Amino acid sequence: MSRARPVVLHVGWPKTATTSMQVALFEQSGRFNYLGKSLPDHDFQSQEIHDLVWSCQMHGRAQWRDTRERLGSAITAAAARSRKLAVLSTENMIHPWSQSPDVVAARLKEIVPEARVVMVIREQVSLLRSWYRWHGGYGQYLFLNKLIDEMCELPLTLAEWMHFQFRAPDRNIIGCLDYDDVVAAYEEQYGAGQVHVLVYEQLIRDPDGFAGQLAPVLEVKPALVRGALTGSFENSETKAWNSRESGEPLPATMPEHWRARVHARFAASNARLEARRGLGLGAHGYALAPDGLL
Repeated sequence: MSRARPVVLHVGWPKTATTSMQVALFEQSGRFNYLGKSLPDHDFQSQEIHDLVWSCQMHGRAQWRDTRERLGSAITAAAARSRKLAVLSTENMIHPWSQSPDVVAARLKEIVPEARVVMVIREQVSLLRSWYRWHGGYGQYLFLNKLIDEMCELPLTLAEWMHFQFRAPDRNIIGCLDYDDVVAAYEEQYGAGQVHVLVYEQLIRDPDGFAGQLAPVLEVKPALVRGALTGSFENSETKAWNSRESGEPLPATMPEHWRARVHARFAASNARLEARRGLGLGAHGYALAPDGLL
């Protein structure tokens, strides 16, 4: 399945301006052969690609074995229909519902052996707060491991939701935020040079710098990236709500107890990623363990 140009795989994370990149940059700019996902209907270029990408993310080995060759063929055919750079984007590649990142990365390597992988990370407390406001407060994507007689009323407070996150971390979004391990899983498949890690906070504070890093991967000028993403944040904090009916935002101040536990859980992983990648995570507020604790 060799091709003249690699496909760009934008695999996550959720809540890192993925919607803005999908809509304003990949789809509406007209510069890419965009295979999906598209908003608001979560569609791909074809229903076949949609169904097969879902299988790559979600299905067990038996079902994946039956679909992998068809997905590889579908992506190859779609990429060949245009001279534009092919881009496939879905943050659900790294998601509590998906297979583990090492499984998904290995599957992607099977079907798209020549790819540039784009990943955007976000400081974990900030990402968890955003996820809670958009999904967690009303239990969306929450694996609820509770006692029989334990009361649970929606909407959950942020503290209650964090309690359930830590009770079953491997089944919830918090289990997806060990950035160093996930990046390493993709590096193992594609090589470090083909895995491009960007920082959400840089997009917010230094959009020119962010655009300058992403543009060469997409084979476009930084000005195009900067222009497409300026003012395009659909899922901004100001638009978060606790239900479609009320439109009122859920309070999302992280209690200090939970903030400390999040920092403790990820400080070593963040420090390992910083040591390998030099992303400036400390300046962006990421918890970093001292060198001796890595």
